[in-house]
Amino acid sequence: MFNRKTMLLESNYVKRNRWMVALVIVVLSAFACDLPTGVVPSTSPPTEVVATVVSLPTQETILATVEPTLEATSGPTNTPLATSTVANPTVVNILPVIPNLATPELTPLPGIIMESNLGTLSIFASIKAHDNRTASVAFSPDGSMLATGAYDTEAKVWSTTTWMRLYRFQGHDFTIFQVAISPDSTKLATASNDGTLKIWNLTNGHLLKTITGFESTVHSVAFNPAGDLLVAGAGDGVLHVFNTSTWGRIQQLSGHRQAVNSLSFSNDGVLLASGADDGIVTIWQMPVGAMLRYMKVDEAAVHSVDISPDSKTVVAAYGDTQVRVWDMVSGQLLRMLSGHTKTVPAVVFSPDGSLIVSGSMDQTVRIWRAADGVFLAKYDQFQSSVLSLAFSAAQDKLAIGYFDGSVVVLGIPDH
Repeated sequence: MFNRKTMLLESNYVKRNRWMVALVIVVLSAFACDLPTGVVPSTSPPTEVVATVVSLPTQETILATVEPTLEATSGPTNTPLATSTVANPTVVNILPVIPNLATPELTPLPGIIMESNLGTLSIFASIKAHDNRTASVAFSPDGSMLATGAYDTEAKVWSTTTWMRLYRFQGHDFTIFQVAISPDSTKLATASNDGTLKIWNLTNGHLLKTITGFESTVHSVAFNPAGDLLVAGAGDGVLHVFNTSTWGRIQQLSGHRQAVNSLSFSNDGVLLASGADDGIVTIWQMPVGAMLRYMKVDEAAVHSVDISPDSKTVVAAYGDTQVRVWDMVSGQLLRMLSGHTKTVPAVVFSPDGSLIVSGSMDQTVRIWRAADGVFLAKYDQFQSSVLSLAFSAAQDKLAIGYFDGSVVVLGIPDH
């Protein structure tokens, strides 16, 4: 009895354990499926998750809507990239083409420059203008005045009919590097080593405004053709843009690493060229201040730049004795004008675009045909280094500023 009862109890226990074993096997089988460790299976994802996944765009759609960007194009604060070339021109294209480069409508000038007569340049005036280096000369757009700025800290304005001094502007503490006359011939801007810009009234000789706030010296200054903007190039490489109605600073353009020595607007005001001690000529789109491209020459500072009247080329004078002509659209070097034996501080186009004139520390002024770079004439009668040049708007006069403070005005031959 004991054994049978015991057997019956064991049989019932085994039967109950078999159901438990079966249940355990089913549970273990469920966990044996290919799920990542630690992930609890779910019967269906939340409705909001499904909606989010379905609404995501495909990779193809994303690629089609995102516009490509260039690493070198970061707006007006773009810093030029270093180049590996030494003493050779290096072109860096920021954009494939320069926008808004339609040829401006220019008033045709009479063909008063005769190449055959350039060897016999007449002297309109010879002025002992300053006690020290005449760093800058500028004709007024109306042709009635010639402004000069010098290392003696003074700016002066001269009548182009009598060659008598009209104004003597004193107020800067150090060198005046550059002068510029407004398009309406009523204001003179002076850029100085004392870290200021001064604006003078050319109708009464009064000081209108002293502009401060520069982190460095001020090396260059230029009005745009409309006269509503004034740009100054500083010793730290920054370009400062001012509104001429309030003289408030509206932009600062960074692109150069060293002092900006020269500025030149295109005749339509769309383009601005800047040249600096870092060997770079930079082209900006104005008034937005976008950097379009820059052209670099290693180990040769840029002392002067000028945009051609048709806005197709820019000429630059360098410390390595060379004058280089760059294509404004492609950014390519078109030609090098060789002949000077020392640094070239100044270069300028004639107003009709037919001539390029360069002045050098070798005491010569050289005249080149702009179309092909052919050398035409040389002026070396004044034995002093040339620092500055300016054409009159009627292109009948060429002013030359010299190292000893003198100014010579040449008459350009007519027919």
